[in-house]
Amino acid sequence: MVDQIKQLTLEEVLHSTTTTEHWEEFLLNVNDNKKRKNALKMLDKLDSCKDFERISEEWLCNVLSTHDYTLLKTISSLLELCNITRELLQRNIKPLFSYLDGLLTILLDEEQSRLMFNDFVTFNNVSTLCVKVLLQIIQYLCQSFLHQLSSSSSDGDYKELMRKFLLVFTSKIFSKDCCLLGGTALALLYNQWPYDEHLADHIEEQINILFGIGCQANLKEQTNLIPVQLPSHISSPYSHLAFAIGLLNSAPLLLFKQTSMKRYLFHILFDYIIAQCSMATTDAAVKYLSFQALTYCMDFILLTGVDKVSLLLGTQLFVDDTSKYTNQIMQLVYKHVEDLVSGIPGFVKKTFNNLLKIHSSETSGVSQKREFLLTLSEKILEQSWQVKGKWILLSQLLSFVGYEKVFLMKPNLGYEMMQAMNTCGLPSIVNDVYKNILLNIRSRCVSDEDAIKEYLRYCAPIIKQSLCNSKL
Repeated sequence: MVDQIKQLTLEEVLHSTTTTEHWEEFLLNVNDNKKRKNALKMLDKLDSCKDFERISEEWLCNVLSTHDYTLLKTISSLLELCNITRELLQRNIKPLFSYLDGLLTILLDEEQSRLMFNDFVTFNNVSTLCVKVLLQIIQYLCQSFLHQLSSSSSDGDYKELMRKFLLVFTSKIFSKDCCLLGGTALALLYNQWPYDEHLADHIEEQINILFGIGCQANLKEQTNLIPVQLPSHISSPYSHLAFAIGLLNSAPLLLFKQTSMKRYLFHILFDYIIAQCSMATTDAAVKYLSFQALTYCMDFILLTGVDKVSLLLGTQLFVDDTSKYTNQIMQLVYKHVEDLVSGIPGFVKKTFNNLLKIHSSETSGVSQKREFLLTLSEKILEQSWQVKGKWILLSQLLSFVGYEKVFLMKPNLGYEMMQAMNTCGLPSIVNDVYKNILLNIRSRCVSDEDAIKEYLRYCAPIIKQSLCNSKL
């Protein structure tokens, strides 16, 4: 029957008497990204049918009464698709939440989950999809959800669902991807919550608990204080970083909120993330997420505005090498620029580049700018040419210091570059340095003739050395 339905044209579908089957066929199509446009066209015409609402709601109520986890992908697709499908789900949000609550109950029960899921891969996929659907509900149906969650007359289903969601979010048996989606969902929920004078304190409490610093303080419950409390036992190694990344990416405005102790949430989060990056860990995923969060912090500073963030932190950030944050970040840069964990050298490189941008913004027109950059340049240039990190950092530093200063401080830099190019692991990185030298020459010269003269002055000797030296 399904094969026959697939062969029908759109007009035949709309004029057929078996509308229910065609609606179900439409639902199958929405899961295929290649057929999304056709599904939208079909839905637009189905929406004009007089029995569309009845058929779609009957189908939805029927399937949501089961614990069929294969429906999660379809529900997720309906939430993403358009307003028509989102309105359908909003009208049936209570059975939708009962369905999610049932799945979360099974996922949290070891015996039930073993019976329902054939393998750990399926278990991970279902748990991740379940949290993704909850995240989408917070994104698209937030007002309806918040109303029920904060309502004193609510029958408790929403709050119980949140309790189970937080158990999934903080449990080590669920995957990193599941936890990251959970962190984003929780951050978005806080971001959408109506104004409350205690909200910043509540978020600080959750941050402290997740980072293992504090415990539930049992804040006096206010009428519209968000009823979200983390479980007493947190076993997930990712939940603290997932929440931090969620706040930085999805709820940056929350970070401007000030607690009753007159500390801004960004200040609290930034200090925790730097400390987390400084901690020794054998878990590559935790280390990766820590430096990813640090990169997002530096991006946040630049996007928000350096002056504004300096006020939030109560201090200048990277004015010179005596600054608290300069020392902390540079220690991380030197230590991890050649880290063996894939992705971390890239985060460190970007963090260093952002530090230089922030420093340049803070010291515009100030003599400290030159002193700090020259000291930093000396420290990097004095390293052996065999040190990979030297070339990674130098490629970022060049545009801030200038090629003339670099060659003045290290006259034999060209020879070192040629030596490094003759190795197995350094050529691509040294090539970045060479490329940035050329870009720096181009940006600092007014005309093509001037650029050629500068190139012949600084770069031609490098090529001459390599041609005349048989060892290179």
